[in-house]
Amino acid sequence: WKQPRKFIPDRFADMGEIDRFAYVPFSVGPRVCIGADFAMQEATIILATLLARHRFRLTDAPPPKPKLILTLRPDRDIWLDVKPRRAKAPGTAKRDKARTGASGTRCPAGGEKP
Repeated sequence: WKQPRKFIPDRFADMGEIDRFAYVPFSVGPRVCIGADFAMQEATIILATLLARHRFRLTDAPPPKPKLILTLRPDRDIWLDVKPRRAKAPGTAKRDKARTGASGTRCPAGGEKP
């Protein structure tokens, strides 16, 4: 990438331009890790669960710099403030009014007609 050390989220806007081998944590080809798919699914579920249950905020510590040691790592620890999100009591979440179709049926997710 151009400016690889700079945080530019827009670089991922057009995924067709990114080389599929730009990030290869599990290798590729005949020696690809057999647990790669499972590891990626597991990491996604864990991250989603953590983000749903907690709020994360960087502390005032200076941000780390990237350091290359076989893989890219921070040169020092990354400190975060982590606070649990408050859960609502069961049955107290507000529900959107369902939009029903001519037959009275609705999509359970968005309320659209089937």
